Amino acid sequence: MALFTSTPNPKLYEAGQGLVLPEYRGSGVSSAITSHVYEIVGKQFATDGVFGEPVCNHVYMQKTCIALKCIETAIEVDLMPAESYTKEGSASGRVAVLGTFRIHKPLLSAAHIPKIYQEQSRYIYDGLNDPRTLIASAGEIPHALKTEISCQTFDFAKVARLSFLRTGRDLENVLNALEKDLSARDIIVIQAWLKLGEPWVGEAAAMLRKRGYFFGGILPRWFGEDGMLMQKVMAQPNWDGITLYTDRAKQLLEFARNDWANIDRQ
Repeated sequence: MALFTSTPNPKLYEAGQGLVLPEYRGSGVSSAITSHVYEIVGKQFATDGVFGEPVCNHVYMQKTCIALKCIETAIEVDLMPAESYTKEGSASGRVAVLGTFRIHKPLLSAAHIPKIYQEQSRYIYDGLNDPRTLIASAGEIPHALKTEISCQTFDFAKVARLSFLRTGRDLENVLNALEKDLSARDIIVIQAWLKLGEPWVGEAAAMLRKRGYFFGGILPRWFGEDGMLMQKVMAQPNWDGITLYTDRAKQLLEFARNDWANIDRQ
């Protein structure tokens, strides 16, 4: 199993890429390795925290994350293609994953929350072991700022991930050009990571929502400060293929599905 960086915060590590020899499967060795990574290695390297993305076509890895006291804060809809699970035959369509976090160093800061997502965000933060002062997002994006986005694409999965390092008044134009390019590349799932340290994040979220993006959850320490996941799926999401272990995860799914049902789709 690997512990690696995959977010804008170099001190937040993702645990993944776990492999077990076939003759050792079912012996508990996978859980032991995962525990070592979270309990020992993550703390040894003085990380802000460790997160995982257990798949939602079964609950085995979800159970492991919960046993390690990770907290579910987001659901990423249709992230992985069904073809990735052909051999094991465990997926009927694209596969969602959960964002599960274990924070090592409390931040004790404020988070600006878009007004439309106050209820959802408060629910998520109430269960997080890293307290925040929640402030309703207010104000317009400053005219002097220019948008800065880091884009990662995964052609095999037809997924793009957009890190909004800064949102500026040119956001609409930047998104127009970026989405046009992604469409030409047959990208069908776009994830957008917004900074909750920007007081005007609500305007950015509203702009994305009008373009078909819906709520995914909170991403603790994603940028150093917290992030919010919004996501766009070009086809009907595989809602029926999502299998969840805890009531908290089921509530996250309800938040995402309800928001998806009420957005504009272009």
